[in-house]
Amino acid sequence: MPRILFPPYNAIQIDKTLQKRVAVGFSENVFEGVVIPKIAGIAAQEHRDIRKAINLLRATGEIAEERGTKVRPEYIDMAHNLIESNEIGNLIASLPPQARYVLMALCNSIKKLHAVDVGASTIYEEYLNVVRIYGAKELTDRRIADYIWELDNTGLTISRISSKRYGKERVVRLGVPINIITRILERLENG
Repeated sequence: MPRILFPPYNAIQIDKTLQKRVAVGFSENVFEGVVIPKIAGIAAQEHRDIRKAINLLRATGEIAEERGTKVRPEYIDMAHNLIESNEIGNLIASLPPQARYVLMALCNSIKKLHAVDVGASTIYEEYLNVVRIYGAKELTDRRIADYIWELDNTGLTISRISSKRYGKERVVRLGVPINIITRILERLENG
């Protein structure tokens, strides 16, 4: 079956579509003037996906409803962060337990060392502590390197090869703020 591809939306098209949604789904005069153009601008810059723009509109409206106010521009960033956090939460929840242990080890290492970048050998040492706490099977450092590569592919981590005096080592940093990841990991492991 042939696939139908739709070109991405621009800011004007997104704005028009959101205006139509607001007219149908929201009470009159609940939006402050710049809210819809701001959502359209964000959507056009980030992804040009109308579904994501509508989702941002919905989440922004829900925040205003919870607060009993009009939909204000400052709620957009809150909604955007909430959506992003939910997406990251779903991504982390979909990871196998061993990958989550590697992510925990990276977070723990960053906190202990007060560092941004952490060497793969340090992550592995901390990983061994994490799996002992959870009673999980210890994997080899080679397998942990594979999990780091997989985490890089998700955008949760960013790694690079660094030249050291004694050779080269992979160093890893988080691609998402540590507080978001640790909160999600804690919720998954305790929940």
